[in-house]
Amino acid sequence: MLKEIADVVPFFKGVSRERLGNLGLQWPVQEDGTDTKILHKETFKLGKGRIKYFDWKESQEIKNNKKDYPLILTTSRVLQHYNASTMSRRTKNINIVDEDVLLVHPKDAKYRELNTGDVARLYSGRGEVSLKVEVTDKVKGRYCIYYIPLSRTHG
Repeated sequence: MLKEIADVVPFFKGVSRERLGNLGLQWPVQEDGTDTKILHKETFKLGKGRIKYFDWKESQEIKNNKKDYPLILTTSRVLQHYNASTMSRRTKNINIVDEDVLLVHPKDAKYRELNTGDVARLYSGRGEVSLKVEVTDKVKGRYCIYYIPLSRTHG
C-alpha cells in the first residue's frame, strides 16, 4: 500500500512499513528513508513568510444585520468528537456527547429569558435550527457557540 502511495505522491518514496517502525518518521522523508528531525534550520524552502498587520473591523454583513440578528453564531466541535469525529466516529464517544448544544453567555441568556435546558430557536436569512441551551461564560456576550457532535455530522 505504501509503495502505491509513493508512486503517486513523490515525498512518500522513502517511507516503508519497515522504516516506520514503532515510532514513525518525521516528514519530509528522503528517498533513502532519512527523516527530517528539524524542518527549517538555516533556510526556508519557499522563503521567509511575510506577516502583514491589518486593523480589525467588523464585517459589513454583521453591521447591516445587527438589528435583526443581534447574536453571532459560531459552529464548533467538542473534544469528545475530535475533528468533527473523523477519528472518533467508530468509538463509544457518542455515549459521552450525543446531542447538539447551544452555548449562550449569561447576559444574553438573561435578556432572552433562557435557562440551561431550554430549547432555543435560532434563525437568520439563511435558515433556522432549534437547540438545547447551555448558559455559560465559556462564550463572550453576543456570541453563541453551536457544538456539532457526531449525531449531526455523521448521522
